[in-house]
Amino acid sequence: MDERQQPQYGSNKHKILISVVLVVFLLVLLHDKYLPFFGNYLIADDRISNSDAIFVFGGSIPNRIIEAVGLYWQGYSRLIIISKYPEPEGYEYLKSLGISYPEGHEINKNIAVEMGVPENNVVILPDRAGSTFEELVQLNGYLNEHNLKSIILVSSKSHTRRISIIFSEISGGKFKTSTRFARHDSYDPDHWWKDRNSLRQTIFEYQKLIHYLLADRKKIN
Repeated sequence: MDERQQPQYGSNKHKILISVVLVVFLLVLLHDKYLPFFGNYLIADDRISNSDAIFVFGGSIPNRIIEAVGLYWQGYSRLIIISKYPEPEGYEYLKSLGISYPEGHEINKNIAVEMGVPENNVVILPDRAGSTFEELVQLNGYLNEHNLKSIILVSSKSHTRRISIIFSEISGGKFKTSTRFARHDSYDPDHWWKDRNSLRQTIFEYQKLIHYLLADRKKIN
């Protein structure tokens, strides 16, 4: 074969390598311009209006319940609903030893009461929920059962976009819904890749959002 007709594999590899290096260089150079988008997209913070109830997601104690109580005292609602997470691992063993300690939902209710909310105005959902999707399915059922028409969803900053998307699809937009993130939350959407905790939350949220789109979403009737 004529040497001039042989494929130029070395040349092509060289061009690809140069292209990859240039792309990586541009991404590093411009990271302050595009990376904040991924952090800020995760945050949904709506204009709040008077609602039938305020819903507090499990986890991240006490910043979520503090935000909910603040909304309560600002007059946005007279009812706080608290999610109940699965029983902590090892809890049964401690109970067998006669040792007990409050679970997350009990701590949240105690904080609300200590902050002046009447105990009758704080409701803990009866069933345990193992995920955000299950929490919102239960909330949807509770609102329908008690003929409530509007809800304020309270959670951490990076969690708010996902809960907004999921609840809209579960409820079919039936309820007037607004989302509020906890003000006592250190998540930094503009520099999330520079902070270990913010980086972890960002990766976690996109992973969970993909899981919802590929798996949990199929469970919606």
